[in-house]
Amino acid sequence: MEPSDYKRLKQYLIRLIFITTTLFIIGWFSPYFVVFLFNAEPQTESTKVPENQTNSSIVENLLEELGIPAAMKILNDVTYAVYIGNEPKKAAKRLRTKLLESNIEAYTIDIDGIDSEVRIYGTKNLTYNLLFTPILPSNPKPPKQKQKRLRPQIAIIIGGLGKENHHQIVAHPYPLTIGIVPHTPYALLLAEGAALNNHEVMVDIRQNKVQYNKSSAAVPFQSGVITENRVNKSSLPDFAVNVYHSDGAPSRGSHNLAAQYRPKYSAENLLRRTQQIAIQNGMAALIIDANDERLASILEWTQTAKEKGFRLVLANEASRWEDTRGTLTKRK
Repeated sequence: MEPSDYKRLKQYLIRLIFITTTLFIIGWFSPYFVVFLFNAEPQTESTKVPENQTNSSIVENLLEELGIPAAMKILNDVTYAVYIGNEPKKAAKRLRTKLLESNIEAYTIDIDGIDSEVRIYGTKNLTYNLLFTPILPSNPKPPKQKQKRLRPQIAIIIGGLGKENHHQIVAHPYPLTIGIVPHTPYALLLAEGAALNNHEVMVDIRQNKVQYNKSSAAVPFQSGVITENRVNKSSLPDFAVNVYHSDGAPSRGSHNLAAQYRPKYSAENLLRRTQQIAIQNGMAALIIDANDERLASILEWTQTAKEKGFRLVLANEASRWEDTRGTLTKRK
């Protein structure tokens, strides 16, 4: 290699080192130069607390501030809590007002006329579901009414019949609504027995999820359907018992009845709640399955319902309770 070649190689390496060093220095100091030029903060890794976490601390502080004791349970990143106390609707309203003042999205929902539910949202998802429920009297007593038609109405709905011969249920002497599962071994026998004893017969499609119009013929004497879904006018009859709370809007073109279905409640608490709803709303309904161990206690209660000031009715009557009461006129 010629001396001139060594000289050129040396100059090339010096230029390469100079360019590399210059680019490195520019890349290192350019963010700070921009900050200096535009008087901005340097961009660093975010340490902002997640909004859901911030909301949780605010909600917990508000619950403590308002004196709301709650038993909490977290499921699928949603915190569920139950507040049991006096004036639950006012407590729910106070909480929502405080949440809105803290710019937290929250909604209140009336349930069955006695409960309130507060739903709290984070960025997009539900983060808190708080139920506010009153302390119910151990023995709810309605105002005394001389006329039977003015008494609070209660419909007892027994579902899930047909797989076994529950003849003792359909032979019960007090009004019941009997829900029979279509295409079961004892469906026809129990439907006939219920009709002969002046009980109401309905098609119970909660378990097998079949369409009403494909199963109605399998249950004779039926007057409607028991379903977990809000009714669809095109696929269901004129009357349906819906197993959901009364905050759900009834479908147009159908008589709907929202029934209390609370498998975790004791028979005593379920009856207490149903009676209180009937006193406040004029009517109430509860649904219980034929094999439920609480059924015996509820059937026993029906024998004393009249003495307690309640009127046992069929589900169809309860759905039209204002019509069955008749026109109320004041006597001079």
